[in-house]
Amino acid sequence: MFVYAAAEDRWTEGPPVPVAGGLDHCNVASLNGKLYLLGALRFGTAFVLGETWMFDPAADRWERVGQMPTPRGASGVAVVNGRIVVAGGVAGGVAVATVEAFDPESGAWSRLADMPTARDHLTAQSVSGKFYAIAGRNGERQIPATEEYDPESNIWRARAPIPVARGGLGSGAVHGKIVVFGGEGPSPRPEGTYADNHEYDPVSDRWRALTPMVTPRHGIQGVVLDNRIFVAAGGRRAGADFSDRHEVFHVVGEGAPRVDGAVRNAASFEAVVAPGMIASLFGDNLSFGLQAAVAGPLPERLNGVTVQVGGLPAPLFFVSPQQVNFLIPAGAAIGQSRVQLTNAGVLAGPYPLQIAAAAPGIFAFGQRGDGQGAILVAGTGLLARVTRDAFSRAPTPGEAVEIYGTGYGAGATVTIGGIEAQVLFSGPAPGFPGLAQLNAVVPRDVAVGTAISVRIRAGGVLSNIVTMGIAPAP
Repeated sequence: MFVYAAAEDRWTEGPPVPVAGGLDHCNVASLNGKLYLLGALRFGTAFVLGETWMFDPAADRWERVGQMPTPRGASGVAVVNGRIVVAGGVAGGVAVATVEAFDPESGAWSRLADMPTARDHLTAQSVSGKFYAIAGRNGERQIPATEEYDPESNIWRARAPIPVARGGLGSGAVHGKIVVFGGEGPSPRPEGTYADNHEYDPVSDRWRALTPMVTPRHGIQGVVLDNRIFVAAGGRRAGADFSDRHEVFHVVGEGAPRVDGAVRNAASFEAVVAPGMIASLFGDNLSFGLQAAVAGPLPERLNGVTVQVGGLPAPLFFVSPQQVNFLIPAGAAIGQSRVQLTNAGVLAGPYPLQIAAAAPGIFAFGQRGDGQGAILVAGTGLLARVTRDAFSRAPTPGEAVEIYGTGYGAGATVTIGGIEAQVLFSGPAPGFPGLAQLNAVVPRDVAVGTAISVRIRAGGVLSNIVTMGIAPAP
């Protein structure tokens, strides 16, 4: 088992499923922070899993929690009103119409009304308290059926069939609609797989085509997180084929991205920026969920978001619905410019932008670039504040400190407590694009205290004022 952290775009290995020999065609669902495995197969054998297993991420372990009445795999699975419904699949080597529900609270299974159409390798989703079984196959016959189950009445009814019948497809439910993609069957592609991507609206009972998959695959599932559908692995060719592809589909809603105000210095929050520095945009719908670049080089597209400054692509540090942090391109021209952002292909901007030769800003712990600065006692890694603990201590007059910010580069000066300090180094901080570092000596005649002012000047421009702690000399 592998675990994906979307905010970091990173995979780690988790504890394996405790079934000797491994499994495929697994029926899985997540509910109340737990992952459930509810039946599976082993390709090319008569093995069928009948146990129900639960994985608890907090405890990082698997636990057996039940026994399926009808062991099977390759089913359609979705959560409906607090229960996990498993529909159809392969049992005894044939496609079945059996539908059963698992209640995690009681650990009990119950039998529901059979699907009208027996099938396996289908996909399923839940919308507005209804369960939808979509497509699949029975033997060599591809099934286009879309069937809706109402748990209140325990009745199925036929709905509009999917435009392209196939099996082994995946899906995700976003904005009250079901997005269905991929699969295998009599495809016109030589690989026998489908790139088709369709959206079903249960209210209008209509299908429409969406952007096809980047990599057509079958044997897939969709995982929905913040209006994104993640699709990992699956076979690129029909049959027993495998891949490590991982792609995401961004489902665009009604809210277009909107930038609120000007581009800001990421440290000082002032509305003037400089080439090569770290900047921030604020607004709404700027990204679907959080994602940060965790390894260099910085990407120019992150979670479906791009930023351009004066027509140049901007490297991205971090994106979220309300904030995007990026690097002003080193080649950006000084003077009036424009910035624009796209989220999943939807444009915001362009907006006016002022670029200066220097725009010094010191990072701070305050919400608007104020308060305790990002200042370390040189060579110690300790924060320069009066609190003395494993993470911080106040420097004394005559000691050197490291002041971190952006937009000031070489040739900057600094005042500490209103007194100009001796600068030992001013330039890029190693290993972090856009981060500036200034090393200076705390003046010997400076006042001591918990909130002594610090300010940088670069290119004739003053930074924001932050504070640091200074202790009396021993």
